[in-house]
Amino acid sequence: MTVVAAVDVGASSGRVLAACLEDGVPVAREIHRFRNGPVPFGDRWVWPIDDLLTEVTRGLALAATQGARACGIDTWALDYAVIDPNGRQIGPVYAYRDGHHVQGIPIVRDRLSWADQYRFTGIQDMPINTIYQIVSEDPNRVRADNRMLLVPDFINHYLTGFIGTEITNASTTSLVDPRLRNWAPDLLTHVGIPAAFLP
Repeated sequence: MTVVAAVDVGASSGRVLAACLEDGVPVAREIHRFRNGPVPFGDRWVWPIDDLLTEVTRGLALAATQGARACGIDTWALDYAVIDPNGRQIGPVYAYRDGHHVQGIPIVRDRLSWADQYRFTGIQDMPINTIYQIVSEDPNRVRADNRMLLVPDFINHYLTGFIGTEITNASTTSLVDPRLRNWAPDLLTHVGIPAAFLP
């Protein structure tokens, strides 16, 4: 029997499940549950990413004792870690509800109309969209030699060393052109985000 682990993390809690087929029917058993939630960081809100990585690792170790040899990772969308060329995390993982991100809206609007932004991505305009987080970022983090990894991709990187972005989660960022199934190059040029920053 093949057993796989499913990592399911939301904005208030997370869990790891061991899943398999029993008599052709999918069965998932929760084997580890933990709390999650943004925490204050000065005047900002961030995710306790080190705690999250610890809990995910603990849950996957438990799943391995149940026979799991592979895993899938799902978390909330929008938020990201930044890693340097050596794969080390730079700074915190800000929470999408952090009020600082609204400062990105006029920056984007100054460079790109809402009509064009929607034409590129087809995503509803919300202050929590990743595009606004990135343009209001510290420019020392948003550089072509660094990489942005959405939270599930960052967990995957932590576990495996792989650097990449899963398309369905990326589609929530207001940075993906659904026709290309890739980052929207014209949008990135307009708003000044280096394409290399987005793996």
